[in-house]
Amino acid sequence: MKDQKWYNELYLQYKNKTDEELLKIANSGEEYQQIAKDVAKDILSSDRTEYYNSIKAKIENDEKIQQKMELTKSHPLYEDIHQIAGDIRFLKNLIIVGLVLGVVLILIGVFAMI
Repeated sequence: MKDQKWYNELYLQYKNKTDEELLKIANSGEEYQQIAKDVAKDILSSDRTEYYNSIKAKIENDEKIQQKMELTKSHPLYEDIHQIAGDIRFLKNLIIVGLVLGVVLILIGVFAMI
């Protein structure tokens, strides 16, 4: 029972490793315990389609993100948008400071009248 639990934990840990990493584990001498070697061999001999599809999907997603970033940076208004966003943040902060100072001045006026 304990070996099965250990096997399952190792399986979950190793299933996303590359073939090279699994081969290194499976063919290692005394670096890994026998159960780790068995798990690596089982994963290598199993159907790795899900693993390869996940890698392919990740690469495609990374490429899409890269393309979007390149399109965004090449847009003629890219720098202008960042400047406008910075200006808006400055104005927002200026308004907040003005409101806080207004409330403080009102409180000082109210306490001065008391």
